[in-house]
Amino acid sequence: KRSREDGSINDLSTQRRNVFFELDGKIKTLNEMGTVPSCAMELLRTGTHGLDKIKEICAKYNYPTPTEIKMIYDVKTKKFNVAYQYKEICSAKTNISAGEVFMNWITAKKNEST
Repeated sequence: KRSREDGSINDLSTQRRNVFFELDGKIKTLNEMGTVPSCAMELLRTGTHGLDKIKEICAKYNYPTPTEIKMIYDVKTKKFNVAYQYKEICSAKTNISAGEVFMNWITAKKNEST
């Protein structure tokens, strides 16, 4: 049972999605949760499908597509919080990968907990 929240980061420019969980005050990646690989892949596939829908809606209404979406669901309060970025984050210009952004977010969350 998740004690507080899970987080996910989505990079729409490269269609990368990853998740982490906070369980009993400890941050754990999807790999560390011991999830059955097929279930983990389905979770990531579902998220990617959602990203495709967001891109379609933005294009349909001529609205800028977010370059990053960070989502947090708090299990205790049952509230969902989303933060969008529109600036270029992961690219050759920024020299930052989506993996680095994800790991930086995990590190920040771990630092918040201590």
